[in-house]
Parts: sequence; structure tokens; C-alpha cells
Amino acid sequence: MTWATATASARKRAARRYELVRRVRDLVAAGWPPSGAVTAVAVDEQVTPATLARWVSRAGEANGPEALVDHPRTGRPVTAWGSDDAEWAWTVWSADYLRDAKAGAQACWERLRVVAEQRGVRIPSAKTFLRRARREVGARVIIRAREGRMAALTTVPAQERTTEGMLPLDCLSGDGWEVHTRAVIDGREIRPHIWVWQDVRTRRILGWRLGESESADLVRLAMADVCRAFGVPRGFVVDNTLAASSIWLMGDRRRRRKAKVTDKEPAVIGVFRSIGIPPKGIIHTTIDRDGQGRAKGRGRSKPVERCFQDLEETISRHPRLQGSFTGGSTVDKPESYDSRPAPWDVVLDVAREAIRAYNARSGRRMEAAAGDSCDEAWAREIAGVTPRR
Repeated sequence: MTWATATASARKRAARRYELVRRVRDLVAAGWPPSGAVTAVAVDEQVTPATLARWVSRAGEANGPEALVDHPRTGRPVTAWGSDDAEWAWTVWSADYLRDAKAGAQACWERLRVVAEQRGVRIPSAKTFLRRARREVGARVIIRAREGRMAALTTVPAQERTTEGMLPLDCLSGDGWEVHTRAVIDGREIRPHIWVWQDVRTRRILGWRLGESESADLVRLAMADVCRAFGVPRGFVVDNTLAASSIWLMGDRRRRRKAKVTDKEPAVIGVFRSIGIPPKGIIHTTIDRDGQGRAKGRGRSKPVERCFQDLEETISRHPRLQGSFTGGSTVDKPESYDSRPAPWDVVLDVAREAIRAYNARSGRRMEAAAGDSCDEAWAREIAGVTPRR
């Protein structure tokens, strides 16, 4: 806001501020130290010394109240970004700040200050540069430039999906998970893996198997449990894991992961197609890759990913498995890490009870349950379906 466009009240406030600044100048001219003059006038006029010192700094060498007019809404002066020097400073600072090295805003400003002093240019503060970056560049672009593509993907809200119109066994969601536990089987220590098939409509876990590794056999046997107990599903969603992409499960699909199909390879129908699951009913979720091609799984792409969060608490951290919990990563390990590997039968019992409790827990908020448990939702929904055998 300029003096010409300022309101009458704004001009009045600026005039009062300039009167205080003039009194400070008079005291300094009479021999008072600047800090003492500011404090003396501030106490007389009931303003804080810091506020009065800021007005003195803003007034500079001006001989009128024009420099002390409030800016609309903030009460602070606006940085004049229109000048060539200011735009040059912004270009240099933003080029330094918007790099994947993630240099701090203050460090970028310090480097800019050295160059600006050599050129004789005055630059705004580091906070002023940050405010302009957030205002004009935007938070998502800043994250993309400084932290990479993978971090930018997390700023996009998750897709809201609906199961309205679906029936039980219309679609299953399958995935494997390394149970964070050390187990002993046949005298060997292993890290168990579990494969889970979950009904998408009711979120009930229909089939699961615990094994030494995530393999095609684990996927096949878990699906056999589903077909034997409930019926053949019409389709399913899995990620592009090597176990689920086995030729003996999926058949000789041209887009099978990590396996080339050649003319010399015998034509294989695959287990899933042989039981009547059409190729179009098998959906593979994708993975995210950054600029260097490094891949990362997408946990929001399948409903089954959510149940692993519960199974982490009810299996890996169960009291019966105390001492066998390995932690969530190589840098996140408990003090009792690997002190007492659990027997295989105990891990199997804990997993069986955890999945039973998961299906029976009430208060579920998905569409099919509406406050009931997964078991209750399944019983209510499957009553109107004739499973395919």
C-alpha cells in the first residue's frame, strides 16, 4: 500500500509512528545511544522497544510517514519483487533451493548473500524467499523437486473406491507378507511368510497359508483352500510378485513378470485358468518408480495391504512370540532380537488365532459390514450367492 492509496486511518497510524521515530532521532542527535533512545520513547508511549526499533529501521532516512504505512492484512511492508535485482535474486535462490540435494533455505540464502554483496544488490530475507516459493511454486512442486517423484506421489490423496454392486467371490485380493518373526522348523531357523486371499466385498480372509518362503506353492495351496471351502472366485487382484506370476499358476502369459515366453516353451494353461478364472479376471497392480528406475510397492493398490497392519500387531508382536520378533527393518530391531526363536507350531497357532480374531472383530467400517464383523458381513452377503464349484 502506498501513501496515495492508503486510507485515512492508515495514514493516521503512519503519522503517529513517524512522530515516535522523530523523537528517537532527536534523542540520538542529543547524544543518547540508539538503544537507550528507543527504550525511553517506547516506555513513554507504551509500545514495545522491538516494535519501535522496527519502525525506526523501516523509516530509514525518510523525512515523512510514507515509509511506515501498513500493508493490507499483514501490517508488514511488501518486498518489491518487480525490480530486476529482486528477480535475479529469486532466480538464483530458487535454482539452488529446488534441487534434490535438499539444501536448507538459509544455506541457499547465505550463498546468495555472498554473490549479492559482490554485485552491490540488497536481497530480502530467507523467510521472504520461502514465502514466495510456497505461494508461487506450490508445496507439491517443491516436494517433487527436492524429494523426488516417489515423495510427490504421497501428496496425491488415495483413490476412494466403492464395492457397491459387488458380491462375495466376485474379486479376491491376494498378497504375501514376511512375518517379522524367527521360527524353528526341523532344526532350522527361518523367517516365515504368509499368503492371504481376502474377499474384496466383505474384507473377510477366506484362505491363507504359512510357509518358509513366498512361493507359487503357497499361493496355489491358499487358493485351493478358498475353492474347497467357499467356491471358485470370478477374479482376483495381486501385485506383480514372482510367486503369483509363476507360469504354472498364470499360464504362458506374454506379460508375465521376469520370465520370457519363447516358442520352445510348452503351452501351459495354468492352474487359475484351468479352474475357470478368465485371464481378464486376473489383475496385476503396478509399482511406482522414481527417476532412477528404483521401484517401490504401492500399498494403497490392494485392500489386503490394510489387513497386514493388523496381523503385524496380532502375530509378530504376540506375547507367545516374545524374543522372536525381528523388528520392522534392519534398523528397527528390539533389544530382545533373535533371543528366543519360536517353534513352528507356536507361530502357526498364533497366526490361526489372529486371522480368526481378524474376521470376527466387530466395528468394521467398510460398506458391506457397516459396523458388523467380516464374518457377519460374509454370512449376510453370501446367502444370496450361488458359489461356482
